[in-house]
Amino acid sequence: MNAKWLSSALVLGLIIGLVGCSGSSSVQGEGGKKLTVSAPKSTTVEQGKTAKFKVTVKREKFDDPVDVDITGLPKGVTIEESDKKFAKGTTDKEFTLKAADDASAEEGQKVTVTAKGPGDLKTSEEVTVNVKKKS
Repeated sequence: MNAKWLSSALVLGLIIGLVGCSGSSSVQGEGGKKLTVSAPKSTTVEQGKTAKFKVTVKREKFDDPVDVDITGLPKGVTIEESDKKFAKGTTDKEFTLKAADDASAEEGQKVTVTAKGPGDLKTSEEVTVNVKKKS
């Protein structure tokens, strides 16, 4: 195997691992309106601590506010921000997961991030939330 190719593949793998991956989901409505929500594929929070993650909303052919709902969190984990609305023109918002000292330590909890725009524009993306035991 070519050492140069192997080095390039290794560097690319490290970049992907460090940056992480995100997923997105879209829906198209009347008049060509399109709503896309993107969130990380996974995030981890330790018991008694917080962790931030970014949600991105992309609008096409409209600029109305978009409501975001985050459901299915592990027991003892909450979202600190009470206002989850993406105001007109806002595309990115950071949310803070807060794990209680006694939050359930678990791997692979599927959490749903749902974006709702005008009319029947609604789309969801799944995020895996892992809760680690206190170190």
